[in-house]
Amino acid sequence: MIRKLLLLAAAGASLGFNVVRDVGGDGPIVFATPSVTMELQQNGSADIGDGSDLQAIRDAMNEWNQVACSSFQFVDGGTGTSRGIGADGINRITFLENNWPGYAAGAGAFTLRERVSGSPDRWTEFDIQINGQDTSWATDGSAQLPDIRSAVVHELGHGLGLQHASHPEASMYFSVRLGTTFARTLHADDAAGVCYLYPTQSFSCRTDDECPLLHGSYGGPNARTRCSGGTCVEGSAAPYGSGCFESGHCASGLCLVDPLEPPASEPGFCSEPCPSGTCPSGDYCASTSSGPRCIVGRDDCAEDADCGGNPNVCARQLDGRFTCQRLCLRNSACMSVPGAVCHGGTGENPAGFCRVPGAGAPGTPCEHGLQCASLSCSAGGVQPTCDDSVPGYDGTVLPPPDASVPDTAVPPNDAGRADAASRDAGGPLSDDAETLMPGRDAGVTIGLDTNEAPIDLVGSGCRCTPQMRRHPWSFALLLFGVLGLAPRRRLRKPGH
Repeated sequence: MIRKLLLLAAAGASLGFNVVRDVGGDGPIVFATPSVTMELQQNGSADIGDGSDLQAIRDAMNEWNQVACSSFQFVDGGTGTSRGIGADGINRITFLENNWPGYAAGAGAFTLRERVSGSPDRWTEFDIQINGQDTSWATDGSAQLPDIRSAVVHELGHGLGLQHASHPEASMYFSVRLGTTFARTLHADDAAGVCYLYPTQSFSCRTDDECPLLHGSYGGPNARTRCSGGTCVEGSAAPYGSGCFESGHCASGLCLVDPLEPPASEPGFCSEPCPSGTCPSGDYCASTSSGPRCIVGRDDCAEDADCGGNPNVCARQLDGRFTCQRLCLRNSACMSVPGAVCHGGTGENPAGFCRVPGAGAPGTPCEHGLQCASLSCSAGGVQPTCDDSVPGYDGTVLPPPDASVPDTAVPPNDAGRADAASRDAGGPLSDDAETLMPGRDAGVTIGLDTNEAPIDLVGSGCRCTPQMRRHPWSFALLLFGVLGLAPRRRLRKPGH
């Protein structure tokens, strides 16, 4: 398949996937066999009535199955009636429309993994629960709702043994913005991770890109590995863009925290000085406490102030990268951006973003919305395609806007909510509040290994918090880990 070939080729350009370290050794924790059968709770989501919710889950499973260099397979075990989780011998994915557990209060979803200690440790089971009690979900690429398939691709990655990646375009990155579907498609980091954990043949690395970060979730230090003689060994001197836990892991000696300021449990990225103002891959050169430094996955901003002020904000684009974008209520607010329409605008709060439609006609294979004339890459099956929706809002299709609401905008508030058990929280971005409310971007994580203390959330997965039903506003799915890492150099906000 074309997609298999693409993912295999992409795996050579990874930046540092992240796995759970076996307590007794230097390798990862994996399932004993590279095949896990998943049971889908038959009712799916109460928000979806056409069966596309369960299909989205199956497509998410198949996304992991088609990586050519991996032997891992999710097997469709059909549907069942139970919504239970825990050590019952069944790997289950279920929506809960009521009785959401108190220890996961505020979460949109979480993954629970079972582990057996030994030589080596092994995963034995995992379950995913998705919050339908407090969260509304979609499968059609809606700009106002979270995407089921994107969330499940991420959670399945935790289930097979991956932690969070440090690159914003990866499906395993800790944050995904509402209305985006790029995380349906695995990034090079994601593909390289599953190929390392479950190779088609005996694993033998060729380059450092094929070696992981090791999370010491259950013991042992967090570490950066490199390729030596076909084997991944602990080492440093990683190149620009690689994931890192401390500055000693990077060739440049610079390991920076993501500008969204996730908890200290998340990996950073290897940066480099940019005195000339230019960076590899077109990344952004930002001001830090030690001078100008390159920021991975960002085109032209690290925070809202870099974009010139309201209504221009630094936000996640449909391809996963961060760019300066103009907030809007309707198409007329986008006249200063040639060819743009107000994507996600409704004429009233929450605000949308001025975005330029791509060339892809309905049915064209795509990886993200910017490739589509509809700005929506949400049709098709395992291979996503552009849908036939009409992008933007010109003030005539939807109900007329409230005349009392002016055409100015407020940047999103990407605030991290504290994890109920770990007390880890992400720091908020600046919030230059003006008139409109594009919504609250909030998120948390949860990971529970039932061989540990019942309330000890140890980073075995994550929980994701989209918007609640009573507030159908935009959000960022922030997936924070809860592990302690070595201190890393934090970004200084420009101008401070």
